[in-house]
Amino acid sequence: MTTTAQSPAVADPTRLTTRLRIILAIVLLADVLDLMDSTITNIAAPTIVRDIGGGESSGAACPSIPPC
Repeated sequence: MTTTAQSPAVADPTRLTTRLRIILAIVLLADVLDLMDSTITNIAAPTIVRDIGGGESSGAACPSIPPC
């Protein structure tokens, strides 16, 4: 008599597990939050510099701020 050993079920490598979906969602959320942060900062920075009385020297500390 011959017996055949059945291999254990192998998960499909192209299928995303729940853990991988959660990790992907966290990474995408972090990327979106970073994009929003930089956008808000670049829009608000010139107004903040102008309100606190900063000039060209204040803008030199942050090169993304255009001159007032």
